[in-house]
Amino acid sequence: IWIEEGSAEFLALYLADQKGWLSFRQTMEGALNEAKELRSTVPSLTIEDIADNRERVAEYCGLCYGTLQYATGQWATAWLANRTSIDSVFFDYFPSFYELGPEGAFEAAFGLTVSEFYVEFEKFMELPFEQQMAILPNP
Repeated sequence: IWIEEGSAEFLALYLADQKGWLSFRQTMEGALNEAKELRSTVPSLTIEDIADNRERVAEYCGLCYGTLQYATGQWATAWLANRTSIDSVFFDYFPSFYELGPEGAFEAAFGLTVSEFYVEFEKFMELPFEQQMAILPNP
């Protein structure tokens, strides 16, 4: 669920910046702060939990689904777009989802399994703030 919700937010913010309606960078900074705050409150909770173990998420923080789905999902989308391209996220992954299934579409679009992604994304989330912000594309 994080990729559907997070990528929708990412794209909306990216396009809104192009129209001059908001600052993509500033809004993504806020999402990163929100994701980091949740991580400091519940350190063992990851984006993988929202996909694989919603009960665990509910046990830890009840209504923090939004932070995992949206704020952390936006950054997962940014990470995937930085690894490949924005086009890969929206024109390769989503169109092939029903044909290849979620795992197959993910691997075909991004060149790694979902499990490999979770490991790499967790490493990314441990980087300093400036390094994380540096991956954002310019709208």
